[in-house]
Amino acid sequence: MDLDLNALFTVLDSQRVARSLSWNALTREINALFRDVPCHPIATSTITSLESKREVIGNAALQMLVWLDRTPESFLPGHQNSSELDQVLPRLGPDRILRFDTLAIFQAIEAVRVERALTWREVAEEIGGVTAGQLTRLGKGAGIGIVAAGRIAQWLDRPVASFTVASAL
Repeated sequence: MDLDLNALFTVLDSQRVARSLSWNALTREINALFRDVPCHPIATSTITSLESKREVIGNAALQMLVWLDRTPESFLPGHQNSSELDQVLPRLGPDRILRFDTLAIFQAIEAVRVERALTWREVAEEIGGVTAGQLTRLGKGAGIGIVAAGRIAQWLDRPVASFTVASAL
């Protein structure tokens, strides 16, 4: 079951309205979470396009989820309250940013793949919505979308938060 990006958009929009923020002001608040980290800020269009997208850059989605104080799993259709400590995304302070640890994701997949004697293609088919190439590139630091990260975490029976790391870039 995939993370519902439309639901993420709806919750962001409802918080925006409740706080009387424009989309640009909302984006500034989210970007303020990591203002002292030398990286590209999230664009307003990245947030406003969520309702029509099937995937979004995972690291950007993590910042949105931190701002909302919500877990990725809370956006799984039919998911019950996901406030379990292993699922909570940490607030880090303006000099750190939450990122996906793609090497850790790769290593976790590889361990299961080897244990079950699967090919990368078989792993990708079991996870669904990803290719073998996308999975192997994680070992080289390739980026990952939040929906794909959610699929992989479900396949590994781990919370998405277990694959995040605080970074100063």
